[in-house]
Amino acid sequence: MSDGMQETNRILRPLLEAAQRAGGEEAFDDEQLLDDETLARFAEGDLEPEELAGVLDHLDRHAASREAAARLLTVENGATSGDAAAETAGRIRTASKTPAAWRGPSYRVMLASVAALLLVLVGLVIVMSRPEDPAVAESRAFERASRLVEQHEYDAARDVLAAAREAGVVSTRLSNLQARALLKTDQPLLLASAGGLPDYGYQIGGVAARSAASDQRRQQLASALELLPANSADYETRMNRGCVLLQLDRPAEALVEFQAADGIRADGSAAALGRGLALFMLERFAEAEQQFRDVSAKSSRLAEALINLAMSLEEQGKYEQALAAWERVPLDSLSPQRREQVEAVIQEVREALQS
Repeated sequence: MSDGMQETNRILRPLLEAAQRAGGEEAFDDEQLLDDETLARFAEGDLEPEELAGVLDHLDRHAASREAAARLLTVENGATSGDAAAETAGRIRTASKTPAAWRGPSYRVMLASVAALLLVLVGLVIVMSRPEDPAVAESRAFERASRLVEQHEYDAARDVLAAAREAGVVSTRLSNLQARALLKTDQPLLLASAGGLPDYGYQIGGVAARSAASDQRRQQLASALELLPANSADYETRMNRGCVLLQLDRPAEALVEFQAADGIRADGSAAALGRGLALFMLERFAEAEQQFRDVSAKSSRLAEALINLAMSLEEQGKYEQALAAWERVPLDSLSPQRREQVEAVIQEVREALQS
């Protein structure tokens, strides 16, 4: 025990007895009094927060202990008057019923720190629970899914886009991207990978009976069509709807989409290529020929346009013009299999014209 605490113990009991005589009170019940060491540590400010809370509660309930503590504090602070003791006792009683913040700077700092931390946590909860701005969410979903499509991770891209749609994040370009992921193509325009008549089951060298797409493929195409909104003012949506409709053997509807696309963006070649394919499937070969001539003149899709043009001319019996178109096909741009087919048909047409 410290020297100060020993001195406190030495003077505490006489002070209490003097207070009894002055007030004419009965003797104190020792059970109402704090032990000397606790009371001394209280006077010296040496109690832990938990101990201090218990002492204050005790002082609030027992006037005898409160009076003893008051007198002890006045002695510790160098004051001995009765008024000083009474004032100190009042402060003790008041303090015992107030929050812990009064108990010195360290407690106030601690509570202020806790309050600041709570404010930060509440702010984080508010920010995290606040709905994300729709434009930001749409942009994030598009960028992430686009990267996955470019990497040919189509299933992962579909998961990202499906989650966005389920969360109410929708846009025309997200729908286009979802359709592309479903059909497993990294091309913004589906027609880029399906721009030739052979892509739709027509054999080079003449119209052949086309094999129907598998049930699974047709289901994929139907799902893709549902993702692409009808009557859209978006060029890519119109073009991709037209391509899907061609693959579903619905050329009349596809023709409407390609015509609408040309009205949105008069770029000429892509929409004209789509219209030519639809017209050919509708057996409007002369009109299809004109569309393919327009495309070949722009040279943007030269190989496909010339193959389609040659096949349209053959359907009209214009074999010499067809041969001229076949011979203009840039063979180096074709796959080995397609190149072999073109070379074979060129030979056949030449022989037919010579006979």
